[in-house]
Amino acid sequence: MKEIQFNKELLLPLMEPLLYGTKMLGQLWANRLLIRIFPYGIFMRSLGVEAGVLLTDDIVGVGGLFKDAPVMEGAVDGSFFSQVLNSLADDVPVTLKWSSDRLSFIQNKYRSSTELFPAEEYPEMKVRTAEETILLDVPSFESLVKLAAPFGTSNPGVHVKFYYKPKHGVDAMVVTASDGKRLAFYEWFTDQFYRENAEGGDNDHRQESRFSSDQLVQFLKLFGGIKGEKVRVHFCGEGDLIFEHIQGRILRRQIMKTNDWKFPELPSVFEQAKNCEFTRLVKEWARLGAMMRRAFTVCDLEIPVAHLKFFQDRVVVEAASGNRGHYTEPMELEGDGKVSLMVNPKFVLDVVTSVRTSLRDDTEGKGQLTIGGYTYHNPLCFHLTGMKNFRALWVVMPMRRDSAIRTGKGE
Repeated sequence: MKEIQFNKELLLPLMEPLLYGTKMLGQLWANRLLIRIFPYGIFMRSLGVEAGVLLTDDIVGVGGLFKDAPVMEGAVDGSFFSQVLNSLADDVPVTLKWSSDRLSFIQNKYRSSTELFPAEEYPEMKVRTAEETILLDVPSFESLVKLAAPFGTSNPGVHVKFYYKPKHGVDAMVVTASDGKRLAFYEWFTDQFYRENAEGGDNDHRQESRFSSDQLVQFLKLFGGIKGEKVRVHFCGEGDLIFEHIQGRILRRQIMKTNDWKFPELPSVFEQAKNCEFTRLVKEWARLGAMMRRAFTVCDLEIPVAHLKFFQDRVVVEAASGNRGHYTEPMELEGDGKVSLMVNPKFVLDVVTSVRTSLRDDTEGKGQLTIGGYTYHNPLCFHLTGMKNFRALWVVMPMRRDSAIRTGKGE
């Protein structure tokens, strides 16, 4: 057998995550994909990302497939492969033909070919044997990751934790993100985890991993949009995870190796937030976001700073720059104590955007946003509580006084 036919719609959605894996291969194998062709389908792999597509209706389920000897195996230029697929016509079968050193694409009168490299030296990603497996509801995980990603755009990145307490019937998924200047903490309580081969019976379990935002963005591109089915998550020790999903003709698998950096310890982050020197219930959180947006428009673009002054019955937002003007606006906000803080208004605006998204599922309307803080050099905390299965905390570090002086509004 020297050729096989397929529809490009099966492979095209998988190409971007596969190409992401090629960026980590190193100079020798950079941008190359390992491709294996079987009588029943096509399997492709880069470092950490695998995808298989069945090309026949005669076989149901791909779980045990792609493990026997292929009729063709080699490495190809992944960017070229993806570009060819994008350029071909829809709804017209594509024919792949191969020889010992060439892979050709044929569609009607279209002909194109690329070099086929030996597969023997293609890098393998070594992963430990799975110690435990759960079935994960992807839409719920996807929503937490999307909430967290803007807050972890650089290292430390995103921290993912699953824990469950069988004796108490409590399962939870925690996603935390930080870029060193702010932190977002989301905790979702659920009864949807289903554990396979979990050891310890009634013992409590906890699994933790640390990833870059890029890894999770590619995860969403590979697994996003999967509805009504669970993704199998294999815990392989030391934070390494394998996400695997088999649906119809398509196998998706992503190996995510945990990063080495240490994430801030957060065992009592909510308790710490309760100990703020002042707290205020924010009923008009959408207006607070609008005020931050207006403040941002007049800030110094290089170092945006907004001055938040909390009085007994209001908060006043001020911002200014030498060439962009001055902005000040009060909002009623009752509470005790007078506190003055300087923050990046874009960071607070990101919090308000995340609050808006979080409250979409608050069907009972019990979600409450509390803002709290300390004296000048301590962080500003936003605490979302009252929802049945969800809570969140955002921490924004203050700006230094000398940064505010540059805007002309420092005291």
